[in-house]
Amino acid sequence: MTGDEVSDLTNRQLAIQAQDCSIFAEIDPNQKEDIIVTLKSNNNVVGYMGDGINDVLPFNVPM
Repeated sequence: MTGDEVSDLTNRQLAIQAQDCSIFAEIDPNQKEDIIVTLKSNNNVVGYMGDGINDVLPFNVPM
């Protein structure tokens, strides 16, 4: 799922779609945080890998 696709979703739709998606690409930092929070709120174990300074924001989410 891409950032453009994520931006078109409501929070409820994101919660449903995130359960079925294993790869998110071209996601902005705020979307990354939203996805992690959504997955964790549904008791999922979340792995996250970033490669730059723009990947720091999602680390504010308690793991």
